[in-house]
Amino acid sequence: MSKDTGVRLENITVARIEKLRIRRTSAGVAGRACSKRFVRVLLVCFLLFACGKLMCSTASAQWGRRSMGSGQPLDLVHYDDELITYLDKIKKHIKDKEFKEATELLQALLDRRDTGFFPVEKGKRFVSFHYEILKVLKLMMDDPIGRRHYLSLYNPQANQLLYEAKHKNDLQKLRRLAEKYCYTDAGPKAMEMLATMDFDQGKFSLAAWRWSEMRRAFGTSSPDVEPPLLAKIAISMHLAGENVQAVKASSILKEKYPDAMGLMGGMEQNLPSFTAKVLSMPVMANSGGWISRQDGNWPGLWAFPGHRALMDESTAVIIPRWGAIQKRGGDLSGSLIARRDLLSVSRGSSVSTGVTLRGGQVLSRRSQNYKQKSTLAIPSSIHPVIVDDLVIYRTDEGITAVDMYTGKLVWRTFSLPLYRKKAVRTNYSSNSSGMAVLDYGRYAVTVGNRNVYVLSDFRKNLRYYSSGVLTKEQRDALADNSCLVAISLDKEGARVWRLGRGEGDSDITRGCKFLSAPTLSGGYLYVLVKFMEAYHVLCLDPEDSGSLVWSSRISQLPIFGGGRNNTIDPRLGVGTPPAIYDGRVYVLTNAGVIASLDAGTGSPFWAYQYSSTVNTGSTSSNRSVVKLAGMNPIIVSRGQVTVMPSDSNDVMSFASVDGKLRWSSSRKGMRHLSGIDENRVLVSGSGLAVFSTATGKLLHEQIISDVFGRPAVTDKSVLASKSGGLGGLYRLDLDTYTLTTVGPAEPGSLLGNLLSIKGNLFASNALGVCAYVSYDQARLNLVKRLVAAIDDSDKCDRHYDLGHLAFGARRYGQALKDFQQCRTLAETLGEKGEVILTQLRPRIYRTYVALGNASGDKNLDEMGAMFTKAQAFAATKQDKAHLLLRMAKYYERVGLVRKDSDALIKAVRLATDITRLYGDEMMVDLKVGLGANEAVRTESSDGLDEGRVISERFIANILKTHGRECYTVFDNEAGKALAEAKSKDDPDAMVTVAKTWKLSKWRSEALFCAAEIYYLRARQLGNGPAARPLFSIAMSCLSAVRSDEDSEFAISAVVAVASIYAKGNKYIAAKLTLEQIRDTPDETRVKFADISGSLGELRMEIDQTDDDPDQPGTPVSIDKWITGSLREQFALRGVRIIRDQFSSPLHIGQNVLALKGNQMILLDTAAANADSSIVWSGLTSVDTGRLRAYSSTAMSTCLLGSISKDRSTIVVADWKSATGFDSKTAKRKWHVNWRESLKFTSAYYMAVG
Repeated sequence: MSKDTGVRLENITVARIEKLRIRRTSAGVAGRACSKRFVRVLLVCFLLFACGKLMCSTASAQWGRRSMGSGQPLDLVHYDDELITYLDKIKKHIKDKEFKEATELLQALLDRRDTGFFPVEKGKRFVSFHYEILKVLKLMMDDPIGRRHYLSLYNPQANQLLYEAKHKNDLQKLRRLAEKYCYTDAGPKAMEMLATMDFDQGKFSLAAWRWSEMRRAFGTSSPDVEPPLLAKIAISMHLAGENVQAVKASSILKEKYPDAMGLMGGMEQNLPSFTAKVLSMPVMANSGGWISRQDGNWPGLWAFPGHRALMDESTAVIIPRWGAIQKRGGDLSGSLIARRDLLSVSRGSSVSTGVTLRGGQVLSRRSQNYKQKSTLAIPSSIHPVIVDDLVIYRTDEGITAVDMYTGKLVWRTFSLPLYRKKAVRTNYSSNSSGMAVLDYGRYAVTVGNRNVYVLSDFRKNLRYYSSGVLTKEQRDALADNSCLVAISLDKEGARVWRLGRGEGDSDITRGCKFLSAPTLSGGYLYVLVKFMEAYHVLCLDPEDSGSLVWSSRISQLPIFGGGRNNTIDPRLGVGTPPAIYDGRVYVLTNAGVIASLDAGTGSPFWAYQYSSTVNTGSTSSNRSVVKLAGMNPIIVSRGQVTVMPSDSNDVMSFASVDGKLRWSSSRKGMRHLSGIDENRVLVSGSGLAVFSTATGKLLHEQIISDVFGRPAVTDKSVLASKSGGLGGLYRLDLDTYTLTTVGPAEPGSLLGNLLSIKGNLFASNALGVCAYVSYDQARLNLVKRLVAAIDDSDKCDRHYDLGHLAFGARRYGQALKDFQQCRTLAETLGEKGEVILTQLRPRIYRTYVALGNASGDKNLDEMGAMFTKAQAFAATKQDKAHLLLRMAKYYERVGLVRKDSDALIKAVRLATDITRLYGDEMMVDLKVGLGANEAVRTESSDGLDEGRVISERFIANILKTHGRECYTVFDNEAGKALAEAKSKDDPDAMVTVAKTWKLSKWRSEALFCAAEIYYLRARQLGNGPAARPLFSIAMSCLSAVRSDEDSEFAISAVVAVASIYAKGNKYIAAKLTLEQIRDTPDETRVKFADISGSLGELRMEIDQTDDDPDQPGTPVSIDKWITGSLREQFALRGVRIIRDQFSSPLHIGQNVLALKGNQMILLDTAAANADSSIVWSGLTSVDTGRLRAYSSTAMSTCLLGSISKDRSTIVVADWKSATGFDSKTAKRKWHVNWRESLKFTSAYYMAVG
C-alpha cells in the first residue's frame, strides 16, 4: 500500500470530519450554535476552500442530511457520505482491473477506526461500513488477478499477526487480523478461532454471526467449507434461542449437502442428522441468560449484562418494617430525598404548593398561572440495590447504605450531589412542565467489583442571563456535563475514582455528560454519554481508574428550537444503560436511534433510526406536544432486542443479528418495560400488558389506571404498586394471568419501584425507601449475627437491633427484653456503654409507653404501671411533658371506666401540672390506649400546641363530660389563694391565681380585682411614664374578664375599659366598646375602682363628650404621658392585618382584626402578652397562598374587611369569596363565592370595587 495514498485519503476525510467536526451544515443549525463558534467554523471552511481541500462536488457532511425546519426527521445515525463515494471509486477500479489503486484505497478504509455506519434502508436501518468494505473487497478477491495482487501484499503481514496472536495469546491482534485481513490465508483461521472462543464462552449469537460471515466470504461455493459452517451456524443459533435462523440454516444444510460428513461431537458423523438431533433438544431454561437471584443480592438491573434478571418471590405483607413516613398530613417537601429539582418552577407561570403522600405515591400540588390547580405525580426515581444485607440507594445529596432488616444507617458517602450548585445569576428551574416529570435514570446504581458506580454533578436546568464576561467558575457551572464516580463498598463509601468535569484520561471522559448508570460485563463498564453534540458509548476499565478502553460514536443529537438563555432541553436527558449480550453492546439513545456494537472493540454492527417524538425536523420550541416516558432497560432474548424508548409511542423489537425491525406495537400510554422470560415482556403504567417477544402479539392486557413505579418480576408473578385510595399492590400470576390485590397499605407506607429479595419487599420513591420485611426471617438473621458476635460490644449492638426490629413489629414485650439485655451489657462497657445507654434510654421509654397503650381499657392497672415505669426513662422536656399528659389521660380513663371521681381529680391535677411546668412547651395532643399511634413524633411541626393550651382543653373536656364536681377541690384551692392575695393587696398573686386555675369560678374575680389595683396605682402615679405598664396590665386583665360572657364582672369590665378610654380622650374607642353591651339594661349597676353608678348614667356621660381632644375643659389626654420612645409589648408571628378599602386597619375599639393562616383573629392591642392577646378566632375561606402571589400589591386590592352599620357583623373578602362573621363570637353567618358568579380571576379586580 502506498503511504502517500493513505495520507491523501486520510487528509481528505479527517480535514472534513475529524478536525472541523461539522455536525450540521444547514443554516438552522448554524443559527442555533453560538455566534463565535459559527464564525470560527466559517473561517476554517474558507481557508480549506482556498487550499483546494473543500470539494463541493461531494455529498453533504455526515450530520443532518435533511434540512432543519423541513418538517421531516433528520438522519441521526453516524455515517459518512464521502466515504461511501470511495466505495464507488473502488468498484470502478476493480471493474477497470486497476487492482493496485483499488487495494490501496480498500486497505486505507480498513485501517480507519471510525468509519461509522452504512445506510441500507434510507433513513431507517444502517449496517457497519466496515462490512460493506469487505463486500467490495470480495469483488476483487473473486477475480484471480486481483486475488493474487492482494495476497502478495498482505499475506506476510497477516501470517505474522497470526503467529504473534497465537504465541502471545493476544486477542486484540487476532481481532485485528479477522477485521482487516480476513481475505488473506490467515484470515479464515483467525475468524474460526474467534468464533470457537465465542462459542466456548456461551456467546452463541456472536459465534453464529462470525461463522455466517465466514460462509458469506468463503463458503457459499465450496462443498468442503460450507457444510460444517452451516452446521455450526444452526447449532449456535439454536442455543442462542434464535430458532427461525437455526431452522433456516439446518434446512439449507439438509437440502444442499444431505450426505455431508464432518467432525462433530468428537466423532465423524453425518452433519445434517447431527444438526437435526441437536435442534430437536430443548434449550435449557436459563440458557438464554435469564438469572433468578439465589444469593440474596440485587446489585442493580444494570449489573446483569443483558438486563435479564428475575427477583425472588415475596412473602412479606405490606406493613412497613422501617422507612415509613411518620409525618401525618401537611407539606412533605422538606422530606424529599430525590427529585427536589421539581419543586423549583418557572417564575410567573406556575407555583408549587407542596408535596403530599397519597396511597404510597408522592404527589406535587401545583397551581398553574395562579388559577388552575393541578396534581402531578413525582416519579419513583430511586432504584435501590441490595448487597451484603445492605440497602444502598442514591439521593440528591449522596449515597446511603442502611441495614436491610432494621433500616439502621450503616454509612453515608462524602458530599456527592446529583446536581451541582449554581454559580451564575439564574431564573427558576424550567422543569415545571409536565414533560419533564419523568425518571431520567440518574438515580440508578450499579454494583460490581466491590464498588458502587453512580452519576453526579449534573447541571441544573436553569435559565441564565448574561451580564458580562463569564468567569471560569461561571463557565464551569454552566457546562452541560456530569461525572461517573466509583465508591468502595469495603471502605464505607470512600471514593475510588471519578471521571468527568476535567478528570479522566481522554478528552471525552473529561468533558462528556454521562447519561446513564454503567452496565458491568466481563470486568468492563459500558456507559452512554453525550459529547460534542453527539451520543457515544464508552467502554471503561474499572480496575484502572476508569481508563478509556474504547469509544464509539452512535448518532447526533436531534435538532429543534429552544435552548434560549442557556437552558438544557430535558428531552435529551434520559439515559438508558447499554445492554451487553453475546459479545455485543446494544445502545439506546432515547433520541431516535438504537445500535449494536462489538463489546470488545466498539466496532459497529448495525443501527436503526425509529420514529421519534423529538426528531421531527421542526424548529418549534413548543415542548407541550412532546410526551416522554422514563428510562427503561434494553431486553435481549432469543435473538431479539426489545426496547420501549422514552421518545417513542411504541414497543419495538429488532433482530439482534442485523437490526431488522421484527415488530412494533403501541405502548398505549405505558411507562415501564420489564422482562418476564425468554418469550415474554411486560409493560406497565396505565395497566399491565404482556407481549410475546417473538411476534409482538398481545398475550394479556389488564386495564387498571393506577399502576405506578417499576414492578417486581419473579418467575411466577408480577408485583406492581397501586396508587389511589389507601394504596396497595397488584399481583399478576404469570401462569394464569389472574390479578389479585394486596393491601391496603398502612398510613405512611411508601410504594413505587419494587424490589423483592429473600422473600422481602422494598419499595422506593422520592421520599425514600420503605421495607416490608418478614419479622421472623429478619429476627432469624439478626440472631445469627448475635451468635457470631465476637465481644460484648458487638453483642450489645445486636441486642439493640433486635429490640428495634421487635418494636417496629409491635412486639413490645420482646422489644423490652432485647433492650434490657442491651442495657445490661452496656453498663459493663465503660465510656462506650454510656453512649449506648444514652441512645437506649428513649427506646426503653417508648417501649414502656407502647406496652401501656397496648394494655387497653381491659387492663388499666397494667397501663398505669407501664406509664409509671416509663417515668424513669423520660429524659427530655418533651418526653416528661407528654408522659404527664398520658398519665392525665390514663386517670381520665380510669375515672370513666370505674366511675372513680378521685381518678378524675388526679387527671385534672396532672393537667394543671402541665400548665405549671410545661406551659410554654410545644406538645402533641396524644391519645392513649389501643387507639394510640406509636409512630407519632412529638418533634413534628404539625398539630402542635402549647402545653397550657392542651392542658386547658383537656380539663375543659373533663368538666363538660363529668361536671364541675371533680373541679371542686381546685375551686377551693383557687378561692383560698385569691383570699390570701386580697388580704395582701397583691395583684400579681391574683393574676397567678387566674393563670394557675384558669377554669376556676374565681378566675374572673381574680383578674377584675387585679385590674382595679393596677388601675388605682397607675392613677396615683399621675402622668409619669411609670404608669404606662400598669395601665396596660389593667386593660389586659379587663379584656380577659369581658371575654367571659358568663362572668358577673363582664359588664363592669366593659364599662371600665370604656371609661379608661374616655379619661384618655379616646371617645370613639370608648363608644365602640360600649356597643358590646348595647342590649344591657341601663339600670344595671356597675363598679370598678373609683368608677360606679348605673350603666345608663355612664353611657350618657360618654355619649355627650366631644371627639375633639383639643376642646377646652376636656380632661388631659392620657396619651400625652404615654407618648415617648416605643417598645415592643408582644409579638405574633405570621399575622396579617385586615384593612378596609382605604388601607386602614380594621378595628373594633382597641381590638384589631387580622389573619393568621386561614383563621381570622381579633387581637387585643392592650394585652400584656401574646398569650392573652387573641380575643377570639374563626375559620375563613381566604386563599392565603394566593395572597402571597400579590405580595407587591397593596393589601386592600386583594383582601378587604368591613364592619356592618350595626357593628354586629364583620365581612372579610378576597378575590374569590366574602364571608360574614358575628363580631362577638366569630361564628360564621353567611358566605358568598363571587369568583364563580362574577368571574373574578385576579386580585386586581378588588381595586376597582
